[in-house]
Formats: sequence, structure tokens, C-alpha cells
Amino acid sequence: MTRSALRATAREFIHPNRIPTVAAFIAILGGCGRNATTEPRSIRSVDYGEEMSLVGRRFELVGKAVTSDRFELAAFEIDELGEIFAGALRSANLPKEGPTAHLDSMATAFAEQVLPGLAQAARTRDRKSVEEAFEHTSEACNDCHQASKKAFIVVPHRLGADIPDVAAISPPKNTSIPVPRASHDLDK
Repeated sequence: MTRSALRATAREFIHPNRIPTVAAFIAILGGCGRNATTEPRSIRSVDYGEEMSLVGRRFELVGKAVTSDRFELAAFEIDELGEIFAGALRSANLPKEGPTAHLDSMATAFAEQVLPGLAQAARTRDRKSVEEAFEHTSEACNDCHQASKKAFIVVPHRLGADIPDVAAISPPKNTSIPVPRASHDLDK
């Protein structure tokens, strides 16, 4: 489209007879950009589980990056985890199953107390330090999963392992939360 054709289209769009329509359209668009934290969780579009899946994927990438001596990538993914905990996770719709009252406080504690240690370890570029911080971080993840009655979601302590650990035979130790059975097992 030529510049003159664009100008003609713009003049037609802002014709005086259309100003009320344009104003209404702009008002509607302005309402779409409301801050998510001012909206009740029930009308937010992002689910907690979706955000936690992203957290798991990024944490998995941290481990895989370290096993490949890609410490810059690991540090980047840790920063991205911090952004998820500071933003989208706080405004996500809470899960419909299991207890949820603890999620905000545990997520805040994780972001303020656990992630900084992992980030510091990645900055040292010392694999042993990262392994220790990674294990501590995965323990915090599994503690929250247990508190949420989702101990069947196991985050392994090993760098480079898939998250969640679908090969885990049982939930982490020190839990009395049963692992759900597959639906085909219930028929027997």
C-alpha cells in the first residue's frame, strides 16, 4: 500500500462521524491492558499448573545447561524462573484440586530464599556448587508438591534429568501422600 493510500485510509478511519466508534474501541482496548494483579484470580487466563509446567521446563534447562558447561544459559534460565515467580505465578488461577492456601507464601519464600542461592552458584561456574544448590532447590520444589497433595510430581535432584521424573517409582521419602493410581488399575 502506498503512503498516499495509507493516509486516505487513515483520514477515512478518523472521519468525524466515526469518532464515537473510535473512542469506544480505544476504551475497550484500554480495559484489556489492566494490571492482572487487580483482577480476581477467577477471571485470569493463566492457570497455576501451566506456569508450574514452565517452571519445571526452565529448571530442567538449568540442569542440562550446567551439565554442558553452559553456565550463562543456566543463569539466564534462573533469571527467567525469578520473573515467573515475581509475575505470572502470582496472578495465575489457583489449582482447583488440593490445598492452595500455602502457595503464595511458599512461592515467595522460594523466590526470595532458594532461587538466589541457585543463581549465585551458577555465577561461580563451579559445578559442585551448582549441584548442591540444584539439590536444595529440587527439595524445595518437592516440599511444595507434598504440601499441595501432589507428591506424585517429583523433581529429581540430578542435574540434567527430565522434570518431572516420570520414572519415579514412589514419591519422595517422608511423605504419607498416596500416589494416584492409573484409571485402568482401578478396574481390577
